[in-house]
Amino acid sequence: MKSILTRCGYRCDLCLAYKPNVAENPSNPQKLSDGWHKYFGFRLPPSEICCDGCMTDNPKLIDQSCPVRPCVIEKGLDNCSQCEHYVCEKLTQRLVVYEEVKHRVGAEIPEDDHICFIQPYENKRRLDAQRALSEDSRKVVEGASQRQLDLIGEGGIQHDTLIVRPSGSRYRSPIARGQLAMNTTHPSSLLRRERLTELLTTLVSIPSVTNREQQIAQWTHDHLKRIGLRDMQRLPVEESGDTIVGWLGEDKAGPTFLLSFHLDTFDVFNGWNTDPFKPIIKGNRLYGLGAHDMKAGAACILGAVEALAQSRVKLDGRVLVAATTDEENWSRGAHALIQSGALRNCIGAMVPEPTPYGKLRIGARGRHVITITLHGRSMHIAFGKGINAVVDAAKIINVLNDDANLNLAYSQEFDLHSGLGVIGVQGGGTMILAPELAKVIVDRHLLPGETLEGAVAHLHELVRRTKIECTYEITWDDRPTPAPGAFIVPVQSRFVQVVKQQIESELGREVQLTIARSVADVNHIAVHGGVPTITCGPWGGNTCEANEWVDLESLAPIARVHVNTVMAMLGAD
Repeated sequence: MKSILTRCGYRCDLCLAYKPNVAENPSNPQKLSDGWHKYFGFRLPPSEICCDGCMTDNPKLIDQSCPVRPCVIEKGLDNCSQCEHYVCEKLTQRLVVYEEVKHRVGAEIPEDDHICFIQPYENKRRLDAQRALSEDSRKVVEGASQRQLDLIGEGGIQHDTLIVRPSGSRYRSPIARGQLAMNTTHPSSLLRRERLTELLTTLVSIPSVTNREQQIAQWTHDHLKRIGLRDMQRLPVEESGDTIVGWLGEDKAGPTFLLSFHLDTFDVFNGWNTDPFKPIIKGNRLYGLGAHDMKAGAACILGAVEALAQSRVKLDGRVLVAATTDEENWSRGAHALIQSGALRNCIGAMVPEPTPYGKLRIGARGRHVITITLHGRSMHIAFGKGINAVVDAAKIINVLNDDANLNLAYSQEFDLHSGLGVIGVQGGGTMILAPELAKVIVDRHLLPGETLEGAVAHLHELVRRTKIECTYEITWDDRPTPAPGAFIVPVQSRFVQVVKQQIESELGREVQLTIARSVADVNHIAVHGGVPTITCGPWGGNTCEANEWVDLESLAPIARVHVNTVMAMLGAD
């Protein structure tokens, strides 16, 4: 469904009450009745919630008393942004600003609620952005398609070196070399939601469960080569498809910037309502295995690279594009990239892992798998208990499973604890013997600044509290690649500030800097590759679950963030 901007700046195509959306999902009216009451304080009967949209002639509207529509029509305008009296009292009655809604409810708004009940009506940022598009900036995009102009209204796009901010202010892009050549098309203006959706659909249609990525690796190699990447490499990965590497740009003497995504997905979970390998679009959601983690992010990078290549912009450095395999297992594909030497002279990396709306991840917790091995004394169970390793394992698990015992580290800045959880236990069987051997396997997520040595010492302290009879030993990280360590990119670094500026321009709101709760290729690239790495990807839901989906509205903004960050970090002529 194409973008439909109403007279007051709402989006019909995103609204669950829009007649085609109700026809597709009959439960929408009840859902909206509850959602509007929760966030805006009024409730309508579900029977009254169905709308033709105000852009049609003689429409059936939910709000028959709307003062904005007749006013805009009478003045011969498309929407309120074109009015000399913007913002007037009539429009003020219908303004929706995310931060004001959040303040009113006094709590964080779940991502799905934001998409359903608030995003369609966030008209202030859209109208501000369209109004900020002055005559001078319109000349830059003279002859552009309506869709390109629509993108400006969806949170601001960058063309030449001028960024139109939703606040209405203008500021210079951080592109180092100043304006692009007049005959150069800005890559951002080439990005299309339709093309990004096409790429995503293709990727989801190619099964690529971990260690079975050969087909999608071949497609990715051929695609990158076809759009003009050079020095293509296939890096072999044991038991998996190859990691694919290619370069964009001719300045080998300049710095490198990495755009990386992984090709593999988890296997199919029970509970899918559709064929997980046949992408299905419902409204603004695309459903399919890996749609959110992370084939949507892959589509954003592929689209961004296509746009950079087609624009013929001259970068003062090169873009390294990497499509890794085995990410959901051992990240062996990322380590093939690191060991290849391709990351030399790399000043930064972006990885479009799923990211909640309004957040930017500038680091991640690290992860270690720690094994406590218990040695007891066997005995015929009919004649005595011996020193039962399984019983002592149970004592340890009881202590580790009680958060009150753990005293885990806490980051006030990111409102996040380190983590400790039992993920496995082994020992005993059907023999008539008290088991002399048992193992307790512990997942340990560490915050940036914590150490493995400290985590092991902490476990020793917890085990001693149990007063077990067994002797024991602690080992860790029996794996083919180094453990994914914790990291953070400094908040005040130029890299963080550039990406933050770009995503805030797209969303029209301040974003929250966070660190990821768990691990991914980003940990390996940052810690073992030595490259500052930021996660900025599309938003969606049911990630790593049945009926996984991604919000198609998020593709173009995320792709633009990647394009504009590349140009800012490398510089462009």
